[in-house]
Amino acid sequence: MSKIYFLFFTAFLVCSTSVSHAQDAPAGKNCSGLGTKQIVAGVEVVQLYEIAYHARVDTGANTSSLNAYDFYIEKEQSQPSANIGKWLHFTTENEDGESKQLVAKIVKTETVRNAQGAESRYVVLLPIRWQGQEKMIEVNLRNRERMQFALLLGRNWLKNDFVVDVDKER
Repeated sequence: MSKIYFLFFTAFLVCSTSVSHAQDAPAGKNCSGLGTKQIVAGVEVVQLYEIAYHARVDTGANTSSLNAYDFYIEKEQSQPSANIGKWLHFTTENEDGESKQLVAKIVKTETVRNAQGAESRYVVLLPIRWQGQEKMIEVNLRNRERMQFALLLGRNWLKNDFVVDVDKER
């Protein structure tokens, strides 16, 4: 899988690192595989409702992840998978300390592996807005208060719409 991303990224670098859309690539560059995807930086400012987040774009993460805490599930069951389809109340907070209470339906649970081991997380659908475009994506919820970025945008946000240019400034 990583070879595919390496080849895709390499093709992207050959096309251009200074254009905002793949179709704007300089003449003579074969960028047809990029279509009309927009180029994003490694860190982008996005909106979740009216809160702005400095989000890390992480091509190594399948699912996006949001800082969330104070979970309350209506009619909660002890087995996490038994809570799929139920409403989850939670608080989210950005890097600037702005917080908002949200309610979303649990669409699934997923096991996430990281340096601390493996953990089960709830996944909800949330609207992420970037430069006037809104995209409804699955986001897993985790307390990320000790992490540099309160929101991590994974491949599910990038899919079909964006490619990452690590040299691009936001």
